[in-house]
Amino acid sequence: MKTTERAIPAGLLLVCLFAALPLWAQSPAEAPAETLHRRNIDVSLLSAVDTVVPGRSFDVAVRLAPDPGWHSYWRNPGDTGLPTRIAWRLPRGGHAGPIEWPVPVRVNFNGLINYGYNGDVLLLTRITPPKDLKPGTAWPIAAEVNWLICKDVCIPGSGRVALTLHVSRDGTAAASRWTKTLKKARQQLPRTLHVPKARFHLADAMIIDLPGISDRVDPGAPLHFFPVDKGIVDNAVDPDIHWQNGGVRIRVPKSSEFQGTPPGHFNGLLVVGRGEARHGFYFEGREDPSPIPFTEPGGTGGIGLVYALLLALAGGFILNLMPCVFPVLSLKILSLIKSGSHEPRQRRLHGLAYTAGILVSILVFGVVVLGIRAAGESVGWGFQLQSPWFVAALTYVLFIMGLVLSGLIEPGASLTRAGNLLQSHDGLAGSFLSGVLATLVATPCTVPFMATAMGYALIQPAPAALAVFAVLGLGLASPFLLVAFVPALARHLPKPGRWMQTLKQFLAFPLYLSVVWLLWVLNRQPDAKLLAQVLIGLVLIAFALWLWRLAGGRRALAARILAVAALLTAIGLLPGLGTPVPPASRNTAPAGADTEPYSKTALDNALAAGRPVFVNIGADWCITCKVNERYALDSKAVRDAFARHHVLYLVGDWTNGDETLTRVLRSFDRPGVPLYLLYLPGRDNPLVLPQLLTPDLIVAALNDHS
Repeated sequence: MKTTERAIPAGLLLVCLFAALPLWAQSPAEAPAETLHRRNIDVSLLSAVDTVVPGRSFDVAVRLAPDPGWHSYWRNPGDTGLPTRIAWRLPRGGHAGPIEWPVPVRVNFNGLINYGYNGDVLLLTRITPPKDLKPGTAWPIAAEVNWLICKDVCIPGSGRVALTLHVSRDGTAAASRWTKTLKKARQQLPRTLHVPKARFHLADAMIIDLPGISDRVDPGAPLHFFPVDKGIVDNAVDPDIHWQNGGVRIRVPKSSEFQGTPPGHFNGLLVVGRGEARHGFYFEGREDPSPIPFTEPGGTGGIGLVYALLLALAGGFILNLMPCVFPVLSLKILSLIKSGSHEPRQRRLHGLAYTAGILVSILVFGVVVLGIRAAGESVGWGFQLQSPWFVAALTYVLFIMGLVLSGLIEPGASLTRAGNLLQSHDGLAGSFLSGVLATLVATPCTVPFMATAMGYALIQPAPAALAVFAVLGLGLASPFLLVAFVPALARHLPKPGRWMQTLKQFLAFPLYLSVVWLLWVLNRQPDAKLLAQVLIGLVLIAFALWLWRLAGGRRALAARILAVAALLTAIGLLPGLGTPVPPASRNTAPAGADTEPYSKTALDNALAAGRPVFVNIGADWCITCKVNERYALDSKAVRDAFARHHVLYLVGDWTNGDETLTRVLRSFDRPGVPLYLLYLPGRDNPLVLPQLLTPDLIVAALNDHS
């Protein structure tokens, strides 16, 4: 009997278990659940709020979390695959928007190119409840989800996920534990890029033209393209993308399977940046029946690497004529004259050491620029002069070198050897450091040929970019290198004599003028104490050298300790310079000109009103800029021409860096300043003027194109 009594409950239990099995089997797919478990993937429904406000929209997201190595698909899956589908089940009066797709990646699946997501992805949707909900009542939401995930094989799946929210009693939406996650996901969604003149032409390839987007898209960042419309372009071929005249050109081969006529409209996604810093921009282009000219990647008028290298070599050679570089070159030439009794092998070693100093420093500079560019920042030639710290340090170096040339530091003491190291012929280290110094003082200058070459380099892969930097360095080193290696040139050098000492002392004055110029650059900072700090530092340097020179006898140690303390104090003032604050604008306009600081709004408004616009983007430390402003832009002929044509003069100040101006420079393939643009009403692209201006050139440009 006991056995029977025990058997009855057991039998009843088995009956209950079998009766419940259909419910359990149904529960993950149909019963309300926050997370749905399926083979190789979890699917969840997340809400940004716990309580809803009648009539007020909120974000929800279907989260696909596949196992490692599996991927799901974007709205356009590419060569294979299927996009995720979501069918919303909302109470009466509720409305669900479309899926808002995150930025995808290219996925190589067994040789086929797909567009999708590796790992977790949040598919956001905007939900709007009706306005007549009663406070405190339940408001359930559910979604039927269909997906496809692939690894070595593809597994389709489907299921139902659901949540029950409640209507707010106090008219405020209570945040959920997913609020921050969904807010961040929304911030990373692609935005719509309005390009009224976007166009495309479809023949053997599709060429897409997105003009005038440099003010909204960073020209220094990597670019990627994803077609939104399916089946038109060949997904397997990496598209060619480059900047040209402030816009982006995209070329991608047509799909071999596309046999129809070109569509009237084409939708795409332009992705800017890498990794976490990627941003997407949706665009729509209209068909242009006429072919669109397409230039090679690089956006520099179709130039190739070989041409860029030739331009870099010529530009580096011309840099030797700039006022900061010329004294350094002259000193090295003087060292060869003084060492006339040395054997040719020794002269060649000095030439190689000088060249090595230039190449090492300019390649280090190039690596830094490329590294900053890879991190998503925009920099250009001479960017380090936007730092007051660097300007002050260079001021110290040129001041000390000027004192050496003036004879304040005389042979004999150890400080003398340190000072003479920069211009000594006796040590190869001096030639190497002279090369480093030549590179440092050359960076404020941009000369003809060089701008195009550097513009090409800054948008190329690292090997090509560094090759252009290296050849620029060879051009800078070439005059001294030729004199050192070509005996015929060396024989034409004058013989050593007392004139050399006089010339060496004379060369100190261009360096002193360079010091004055650098101090003027510091004086352009809004913080007036920066100039005072550096001036005090220069006095301390001179005081330290004076003490060291006078040190002698029993008090020599004390004098030298004071000298070192004064020198360390001068150096200690450098870190206190801090971060620059950009001034409001540069006062570089011609007298009487209608002038404003550069902005895209001011430019667009002037063009809409039918006015020509002259854009001057420069910097206070740019010598070429100052020469052009003094002798061309402020001439009477240019002032009269600007007044006659009612030109608006827009001034862009790149002295301390400016992200907007950097994007403009990059959009015209310029690594640095100056950049001069003449915009004329009714013309799509501006006239880009040369970096060396003359009054006649500016006046002719206005007359010929107006």
